Amino acid sequence: MLGFIGQEAMHAQAHDGAAEHLENAGLPVRPFVAQMEWIFRRLLGNRRGAGREWLIERLAVVAAIEH
Repeated sequence: MLGFIGQEAMHAQAHDGAAEHLENAGLPVRPFVAQMEWIFRRLLGNRRGAGREWLIERLAVVAAIEH
């Protein structure tokens, strides 16, 4: 799990560069990026009192989104 988190932190930089490249090519990806930011903040954000099951579910959803 720690390896996946570290890899995703580095991968996030690649996402930013790809979004900028696509926007420069005339493909409007910013609305999609905004939706993903909302998902990560609101749906997958920290939940007070959430236990281990929430962490596992969160990891599974992020892995699915990435693939």
